[in-house]
Amino acid sequence: MSSGSDKDSGADMARALGRGLVEFTDVLEDMRPDIMLVGFDLGAHLAAAVAAAHMNIPVAHIEGGELTGSIDESLRHATTRFAHLHFATNRASAERLIRMGENPRYVFNVGCPSLDALLNMDFVRPETLARQFDLDLSQPLIVVLQHAVTTEADEATGQIMLTLDAVKKTGVQAILIYPNVDAGGRRIIREIEKTRIQAHKNLPFEVYGSLMKVASVLVGNSSSGIVEAPALHLPAVNIGTRQQGRMQAGNVINAGYDSQDIFQAITKAICDAEFRERLASCTSPYGDGKASARIAEILKSVDLEDHTLIQKRLSY
Repeated sequence: MSSGSDKDSGADMARALGRGLVEFTDVLEDMRPDIMLVGFDLGAHLAAAVAAAHMNIPVAHIEGGELTGSIDESLRHATTRFAHLHFATNRASAERLIRMGENPRYVFNVGCPSLDALLNMDFVRPETLARQFDLDLSQPLIVVLQHAVTTEADEATGQIMLTLDAVKKTGVQAILIYPNVDAGGRRIIREIEKTRIQAHKNLPFEVYGSLMKVASVLVGNSSSGIVEAPALHLPAVNIGTRQQGRMQAGNVINAGYDSQDIFQAITKAICDAEFRERLASCTSPYGDGKASARIAEILKSVDLEDHTLIQKRLSY
């Protein structure tokens, strides 16, 4: 997770998409792969899918059919239209892909590979984390990860200020993680740099996952609060609209862009004994940690000579 460049607008994101399309085309022309595997809702992956589809290279897309809002949802569904194989993370998304006109023969409900990475990692020992981040793990810990919402980029400063205010109001030790490079992200970073809360620009996934394992609550709008956190029985305070419409487990407490609302949600996540007791039976609706193996098996069995694979037509 990185702060990226200083450029912070939708125009910069669009220019990056254009550069990616040109560069992916050059790479694919040299490599001529049998299949192009792309994922999620990133502009770079859309660029790769567009390039590959134009070159008659089958495109396999992970996590299509999700509902998330903002530019992410547009990028995700656009990638679906250029993809030929679809690896959905849950049944509802698989059904949505079919309703979008994708061939049911090439839609597979496999689960989410990011959950695989979490459930199969070697977690950092709590005492090591305590030393590395100067934590008292006998006390509650808040991990904060809040990205900009591209359709609300001009409001990013105010939104993160409300979150930081709520976190400080709790008096609980906290770790901030810098946002991604979406438009508005630099505005969030500027506010993070003003606060006295411990903050980190980059964390390896195994460290981030290990912090989630020892944390009392994850606060912000990251998909990890929706997808991975339930598998660790970790409460997630999901703020605002970035994950709007996404399937949620019982670990999620939704909050609006309001400091008091966020504060109350954090307090419930940490202090509500009944809520925390229910977390013991919480599971992620995004799979069982075996998605990657299923994807690999399907990719190995694909008949690349089947003309119906790359000759896309609406199925209705």
